[in-house]
Amino acid sequence: MVPLLRSDEKVRRVYLGFPGMSTGEPWRAMYAVGVFAGLRPGEIRSLQWDDVDFGSRLIHVRRGDDGPVKDGASRMVPLSPALSDVLLQWKEACPPPDDTPSAQCFPCTGHHGQRVCKDSMLAALDAAYTKANAEDGAGKLPRLTWYQSTRHSYGGRFVSNGGSLERLRVILGHSCAEVTLRYGHLVRGQFTEQERAIADVQLKDAKMLPLRKPRGA
Repeated sequence: MVPLLRSDEKVRRVYLGFPGMSTGEPWRAMYAVGVFAGLRPGEIRSLQWDDVDFGSRLIHVRRGDDGPVKDGASRMVPLSPALSDVLLQWKEACPPPDDTPSAQCFPCTGHHGQRVCKDSMLAALDAAYTKANAEDGAGKLPRLTWYQSTRHSYGGRFVSNGGSLERLRVILGHSCAEVTLRYGHLVRGQFTEQERAIADVQLKDAKMLPLRKPRGA
């Protein structure tokens, strides 16, 4: 069974466990990109502002830690209202230099490099879980990795809320369906009425109604 955050409350608690957004504190926004769009950690670190289309509500995933992917390997993922709001808040808190479209969404913090340090992401997540678990009256959250807290949580919640495994495969960029099937146990049988009727057959005989005699006959 894939470890993940299954409920809205747990997702919210981890999000609020990160410090508020400010220059040098991109953690809430980075977490939101992972848990609301399913991007891999390297794809989050490599995201540029020209990859985010607020008008079409799409994110174009076209690069990771190893650089740009081949054209056939890039993909479009949906930009949810919650994620759109978070990214706009982050852009206001940490605007790109001279509004450069190709600027990194998440500039490097605390070290000399092109991207946010992996260790800094893990340390921020650990601190978020510590803060969330210190809340009075709240149940303890199991400490998950960044991948589990974001990408796995997105995949699990997507199919639990009615999304199809095939659509999830495309969104997550899986090369084969077998990888996506790890979320198959979370499909709870949500079907549209059209899907229920695809192979349906009417078995009862149609009833013949008597013809009415015309008036005056």
